[in-house]
Amino acid sequence: MIPLLFPQNVYAKRRAELAREWVEGRDLVVLFTAPQYIRNQDTHFLHRPDSSFLYLTGFGEPSAAAMMWKEGKKLRFCLFTLPRDRSREQWDGFRYGPTRARDLTGADDAGEISQLGPSILRWLSEMPGDGVAPRIHTNASLYKEHEVFLQRTLEDFRPALRKNRLPVRAVEDLEIRTRELRTVKDRHEIDLMRKSSRINVAAHLRVMEAIKPGMHEFELQAVCEAEFYRHGCVAPAYPSICASGANATILHYNDNNRRMKENELFLIDAGCEYKFFASDITRTIPVSGKYTKHQRIIMDLVAEAHQETLNLVKPGVPYTKMHETSTNVLIEGLRKLKLLKGSRSEILETGAHRRYYPHGTGHWLGMDVHDPCPYTDSKGRSLKLAPGHVFTIEPGLYFMADDKTVPAEWRGIGVRIEDDVLVTRSGSEVLTKGLPRYAVEIERYMARKGRA
Repeated sequence: MIPLLFPQNVYAKRRAELAREWVEGRDLVVLFTAPQYIRNQDTHFLHRPDSSFLYLTGFGEPSAAAMMWKEGKKLRFCLFTLPRDRSREQWDGFRYGPTRARDLTGADDAGEISQLGPSILRWLSEMPGDGVAPRIHTNASLYKEHEVFLQRTLEDFRPALRKNRLPVRAVEDLEIRTRELRTVKDRHEIDLMRKSSRINVAAHLRVMEAIKPGMHEFELQAVCEAEFYRHGCVAPAYPSICASGANATILHYNDNNRRMKENELFLIDAGCEYKFFASDITRTIPVSGKYTKHQRIIMDLVAEAHQETLNLVKPGVPYTKMHETSTNVLIEGLRKLKLLKGSRSEILETGAHRRYYPHGTGHWLGMDVHDPCPYTDSKGRSLKLAPGHVFTIEPGLYFMADDKTVPAEWRGIGVRIEDDVLVTRSGSEVLTKGLPRYAVEIERYMARKGRA
């Protein structure tokens, strides 16, 4: 059983904002949750609802869909769910069924999922007003089976039987508007994101306490993820990256099977999902409790980029300013180390720095670890930070083990530092506070916990 995360009026307000510019008789939303996926032919992967579906309805069961449209000034919301089925519930667990789902969500009406197609056709034939061609807004294109279902349903629509005989004018991507709404988090969402971040901080602290030479990467993955589950998370927010030695230079490494050695670095990029809200932290830790000379130099340089970027965060700052700042800091540091040659402008023009810093400085965070919210406004300009924005700050430097563009002493060093940040009215709040971030703090914590 998945209860509503927030009061019904929170979801109603979101739907009303979504429908602000809809026209009665013209606009129909057909919204799907994510399908269930089969694993090894005879069981399912853990179901994760579609984030936009969850954002607008609050309903978390699989095989669900919704329709929304305007009737006069009223926004109608109809939910479609699996039926109650004693036999299936004995195998797969509780189902709300349409009646209880309607009561849970505050929907105007509810039906079985098998009635979705006929309901769409009935709306197209009966609801639209005179002289208005219908327009359908949907997220179906995200999921092939839903896209095929909707296409086949619309093929059965007979405009000749409809008032004024007007065909469907367009099928439009609902995600564009929904993702705009999701960009600014409300107080309910922020409370859950704080909780998710606190759990993640506790998990990373356990890793710092447990790490020692001779351990396998997967042992520390187990330490981290056990803390997630202990605090009520049902899954990590993404596959945990537990990378020791030169593996830390691989951005999305997740084999997590190497045995760690003395005087190496261990980069852990891991996050939990608490009540469908993600957190995302990266720390780069010395396996033996102390950084070597060259490791410390790179740690301090990445730390400087992180701090300079964090200092920028406040309402009104263009989002792109953060990446510009961290990039400039890293370029200047690499120039001083003679790992990059030429002026900063020359390096930016050629992109030479991207060999060592190939990713952005952060990303939106929310119900998805990479929340798919817009980075630009309607005119293509960088979005300006506003209260309620949540994102990561994560500069890094990576020198692959076979990279002969740098001297041998730098090869195999990979460093990333990542925190989750909320924009407030006056500046920022680091949601992942309380976790040692920079080299001196990490060494001090590990020494106090007996790791050095």
